[in-house]
Amino acid sequence: MPPSSRSAILSYLLVLLLAAPARSSELGFENDGVALLQVVSNVQQGVHRSEMSQMALLQEQVREQKERIAVLEQSVAALLSAVGNRHLGGTDICSQVTACDLAGPAGPPGPSGQQGPTGSTGPPGPPGNTGAAGPNGGPPGPLGPPGPGGSTGAGGPPGSPGPGGSAGPPGSPGAKGPSGTAGALGSIGPPGAKGATGGAGETGIKGDVGASGPSGPAGPPGPTGSAGNAGAMGLLGPPGPQGLPGASGAPGDNFFSLDDATGTVQLKDHNLHVFGTRDGNSGNVVVGLDHQFSECSNCFIGGLANKASGRANFVVGNLNTVAGGYNTVNGGQSNSVSGFASSIGGGSFNKVIADIAHVAGGMQNEAQAKGSAVNGGVMNKVQPNAGFATIAGGVSQTAQNKNEFVLPSG
Repeated sequence: MPPSSRSAILSYLLVLLLAAPARSSELGFENDGVALLQVVSNVQQGVHRSEMSQMALLQEQVREQKERIAVLEQSVAALLSAVGNRHLGGTDICSQVTACDLAGPAGPPGPSGQQGPTGSTGPPGPPGNTGAAGPNGGPPGPLGPPGPGGSTGAGGPPGSPGPGGSAGPPGSPGAKGPSGTAGALGSIGPPGAKGATGGAGETGIKGDVGASGPSGPAGPPGPTGSAGNAGAMGLLGPPGPQGLPGASGAPGDNFFSLDDATGTVQLKDHNLHVFGTRDGNSGNVVVGLDHQFSECSNCFIGGLANKASGRANFVVGNLNTVAGGYNTVNGGQSNSVSGFASSIGGGSFNKVIADIAHVAGGMQNEAQAKGSAVNGGVMNKVQPNAGFATIAGGVSQTAQNKNEFVLPSG
């Protein structure tokens, strides 16, 4: 085939391919126009269709057109491949179409497309012209709505005062006012009548023994009583004048012997009787260091640094003190006894200041009444007026009454 004929055929095919989409578009537009007219004519019949189904129909038409275009594009590509990819510009194609006069007659109208979706409601049209006036004497129209309220007018002059109302109820009492100044002291009134005698009061506490009254006349002698207890030893009288020296006696035997090995003076098979016949610094037996006994007679002092005065006292231990007569400190430290026939068993810082009283032990206990006793504990005390009272023990107990017996608290 000559090249000129082949070019003519190729041009003819290109025109057909280009004309087909245009024709399809024209048919599509015509179909759309017909469908729109049908939709307008059948608006009342298609009201019930949903908007979603109408949109689906439109999308289906667009998809079908896209598929047709894709098929045509594939045909053009195949044709170009067949002719050796010959390039034809837009001007060449148009000249070929004109030269060949390939435009054919108009085809018949295509079938009606499917009914399109219902369009949205358009805006309202302009108002129509005012109609002619009706005949006179017609019924009055309905009452229109009330107009807006007018502004408030100026206030009128005040009216005359009305009659007074009745009195209201009394108000609540006010707060109490401040106290007034005190008035002058009035004159003393006359004495009142004597009151009735009151009942007898409770028996008061027994008072102290009063002073001795004057001696009454001597009564008749009574019967002889039984012998009383031996009284305390009286003071020694002053020494008598020195007698004439007696004749020298025969030399006596030496009853003491010395054990040089032990440094002990021994008195074998004999008694040792130590006594003094005067008060102070006589008849004492002293064992230990630093004792004071120059004012004591017939006393026994043992231990360390004890102090004894008076008559026939006994003290051992350390830093203990004994005074009076026939008193005893059996041990301990810093204890003190004075009076008559009293004693401390031991302990420390205990005191007896009474006759025939006793502190058994403990610390800082005191017996200050006749015949009283503290059996132990700490800081217990028998007061001076609590004769024959006893504190059994405990801490800080006090006996204040005669014959009282105090047990430990708790």
